[in-house]
Amino acid sequence: SAAQRGIDQVTAGVLIKTEELTKNNEFSGARAFLDEAVAVIGDSPEFQSARSNIETTQAQWKQQQALAKLEADKARRAREQQQKIETLLAAASTAMNENRLRTPPGANALGIYRTVLTLDPANARARNGITRITQVYLDEARDALAQNQLGRAAQELEAAAAVDPTNPNVVILSTQLQRRQYLETEQQRLQ
Repeated sequence: SAAQRGIDQVTAGVLIKTEELTKNNEFSGARAFLDEAVAVIGDSPEFQSARSNIETTQAQWKQQQALAKLEADKARRAREQQQKIETLLAAASTAMNENRLRTPPGANALGIYRTVLTLDPANARARNGITRITQVYLDEARDALAQNQLGRAAQELEAAAAVDPTNPNVVILSTQLQRRQYLETEQQRLQ
């Protein structure tokens, strides 16, 4: 009948408009439009299906929004951490330039590089910084050995070992120092 065709056309129009609003994430508007249609021409399986589609689409949209927020928060935290690391590396570099290798507490290059490594264990710049600090002490120990200043050499080696006990040069120079100390002791004993 003509009346039924009219209702079918109105229903089709309502469904198209509801789907369009839903696709544009205008869920409240889609629900309100659908509710008005139901109030005028009555509920139908098509309208119930459209209502279910609105709910499903909105739930998916909310989930996507939550995921996007989590990703944005994660990216923000990563940026903040990277900025913190860069600030710390700059402070460590300044401390190195000012020869604050292991002192004062809280403002020395070694402590700052170690802080960076707690934030980013693979940070090459911090690892290289620690290696450079160790090298400074090793170089000082070599110089002291060359000048036969065994006490100073021992102090410098102790400092190098405190910075990086795994550095093989610490063991090598320690062995050289022990040999020199032994020879000096023997020489004094023989005099």
